[in-house]
Amino acid sequence: MKIKLILLLGLALSTPSYGQQAVHGSRIYDGYTGIAALNDGSTGTTLNFLAKYTTSGTVVLSATSDTKGVIGVVVAGAGTTGTAWIATNGTAVPCAFSTAITYLHYVISSVGTNGKCADTGSATYPSSGVQVLGKVISPTNGSAGTYLIDMTERQASTASSGGGATIPSVTNIIIGDGAGNGADSSVAIGNVAKLNATNTYASGGIIDGRGADHTLPFKTGLFSAIPGTCTVGEAYFATDKTPGRYDCTATNTFTLGGGATSNIRVVGVHFDGGGVALSGTITRCGKVKFSGTIVGASLSADQSGTVTVDVKTVADASYTGPASASSITASATPALASAVKLDNTTLTGWTTALAANTRVCFALSSPATITWLDAQIQIAVN
Repeated sequence: MKIKLILLLGLALSTPSYGQQAVHGSRIYDGYTGIAALNDGSTGTTLNFLAKYTTSGTVVLSATSDTKGVIGVVVAGAGTTGTAWIATNGTAVPCAFSTAITYLHYVISSVGTNGKCADTGSATYPSSGVQVLGKVISPTNGSAGTYLIDMTERQASTASSGGGATIPSVTNIIIGDGAGNGADSSVAIGNVAKLNATNTYASGGIIDGRGADHTLPFKTGLFSAIPGTCTVGEAYFATDKTPGRYDCTATNTFTLGGGATSNIRVVGVHFDGGGVALSGTITRCGKVKFSGTIVGASLSADQSGTVTVDVKTVADASYTGPASASSITASATPALASAVKLDNTTLTGWTTALAANTRVCFALSSPATITWLDAQIQIAVN
């Protein structure tokens, strides 16, 4: 039988005798939290007594043989019809005891009367063999009666090895105020978002984060840690790049995204041997007036060959000629080795930040075979 659970149950004592309870929807009073479940039509439940599940998904009084499987204390709706409201946690829950009590002693299910609580006789946590339900917080009393317990140290209601039933599978939960006023809605478990798991949203579903203080929709990390696999539509934010958003535009392929390409400018030079193979060392410089971040470098030649092109920079105010510029490429200097082109977006070790009014120089060396070469860097403008 399918059952429905209320995620949060708010309860409050209406009289000091604990004999009457008031249900207040999904609000929480006196620290109670719990569930709602259908009463068994034969045995049913009793107010301030312990309850457990049956195999059909209804709830009944716990048995004296139950060492596990107790859900909690029935605090409203007891009987053989309707819904029982069961506190599973709380700091002041009333429970009927079959024994005398001592303040701060641990509480278990009674072995003398079905559904009642019992004092373990000790303030030491039981080592094994029983399900701890909480601690006595009422003043010490030498008689049986209804007393308050703190359930914050209780054990989970796992399947009983002493007569209790296995907790049935849950197919739906109720979302709303829990008052049954028409505002509640039954939602299939499969349609509830799960933490630390994959959640798929069907057409028509909306994730509305407009009221959140912050939204963090992307996986983040260094550019070097960008995943090697992806599904089209995914995004990754490289914290060491500006701009840092990369979109999965094809299976297992990330490209600079977020509209960033419209903000990319290209700076470069053309080396031309006039039909003759380039030789020697040549440096050409130019001024970049805007600030930004270098996001790529490329070389394009007329034919397969060999060449190295270092990229150097110097503040315009300090520029006195090509010799005044310093390399920004570390050990990843752009080069061709029996190749006709190069595209590098990793730029390992590069100084990629570029200030406004910087002289950028391209220093060609060790050319072979090629007669002309275009050298470029791509800059994401701030």
